[in-house]
Amino acid sequence: MKKRMYRSISVKSVVVEQLVEAAGGALVLGCDAAKEVWLGAFMNRDREVVSTVRWPSVSGAVDVVRLLLKLREAGVKVEVAIEATGTYADAFCELMARNSVEVYAIRPKDTHDYQEIYDGVPSGHDAKSAAIVAKLHWDKPLHQRRRWQRPDGERREVRAMTDRLDWLRQEENRWLSRLESRLARHWPEVWELMDMTGATPIALLAEYGGPAEVVKAGQSAAEKMSTRSRGLLSKEKIAAVVESARQTLGVAMTRAELEQVRWLAQQITRTREEATAIERQLKRRIKQAPSINAVGEVVGLMTAAVLSATLGDFSKYESVRALQRAAGINLKERSSGKYKGQLKITKRGSSTARRWLFLATLRWIKDDALARAWFQRKVERNGGVKLKAVVALMRKLLAGLYHTAHGATFDSSRLFDVRRLKRGHLKVA
Repeated sequence: MKKRMYRSISVKSVVVEQLVEAAGGALVLGCDAAKEVWLGAFMNRDREVVSTVRWPSVSGAVDVVRLLLKLREAGVKVEVAIEATGTYADAFCELMARNSVEVYAIRPKDTHDYQEIYDGVPSGHDAKSAAIVAKLHWDKPLHQRRRWQRPDGERREVRAMTDRLDWLRQEENRWLSRLESRLARHWPEVWELMDMTGATPIALLAEYGGPAEVVKAGQSAAEKMSTRSRGLLSKEKIAAVVESARQTLGVAMTRAELEQVRWLAQQITRTREEATAIERQLKRRIKQAPSINAVGEVVGLMTAAVLSATLGDFSKYESVRALQRAAGINLKERSSGKYKGQLKITKRGSSTARRWLFLATLRWIKDDALARAWFQRKVERNGGVKLKAVVALMRKLLAGLYHTAHGATFDSSRLFDVRRLKRGHLKVA
């Protein structure tokens, strides 16, 4: 290993003539994207790093473009390779595209796997990552090099909306958790009588705040519950709720605590209303996309929209495995500590996609007899561990959605060995 091989200089300090002389007619600038300071490695055809440069992520990007244009004027063919991760690289890549500089994407996994191969040292740092990106780009055959593409405008629109929807759903769960802890102290009985995630109890708390106020309201509170539930709550259940407020074992609320519970319920209501409005917009926007609608018939339009926005059009993937890799649910052997030789999902790609796919899988287990039977057998084989069985079903469900997006009809019987399930002790409808 050369001494100080990873030493970097400011991009403004580069001597263009020296870089041209070392280029041999072509250079690749391998970049390691960062929030504040970027590092780039200029590598020639001989896989030699001729210069490692650094620049501030925002103000220095223009200096990089000027340097690349000067190299082009001097007859050097320059390509940029960048590790495709996060959003920090988007503005830089857009600037390169505006100046007709070709930008290529390198998978973060490839960079990670090459660390020890590159210099014999398993650890990594920014300058080394930049050099590895350049080396990987040079080593790829021309037909395997993946150009950076400007994100599709329609997909960006849907992605922004699904991100908001996902954030709102997470925020709603946080508000509900906070509300649960307050009610456990002041009105614990109400959890046994009603599903507190429903609209009626949330509206009740937003109006009255606590059990004492419900008792004061009397018949008015009972009427509001009946109206809000559209008659679905029985008179007996409503009477039991009012009675529980009268006889609660909970700690009496102060004025501030009462307002706190009322405010929490109002936040939940506001969050739900905003999420519902976004769902309506999404449904109008995606109803013209055949592949999304086909997936939506299986897992619901909202889940289909989120998966499409985060993973792209399923019909564009060349195989099921490619889609599973994109979602980060493909298996990889881990040999570290107590996990030696065990298979774990990679968790690469969008965590949002995995979260929505996980919830869709839970609904699938509940609604589909074959999926439920397979899940139960898998849990038994795993010694009662349920999470592994759910993850395995996530892979199967995604495989079914892949074929659905390609025009097939979703059929659970094609994802499982039905004869084997029927031979077991579990009943399959």
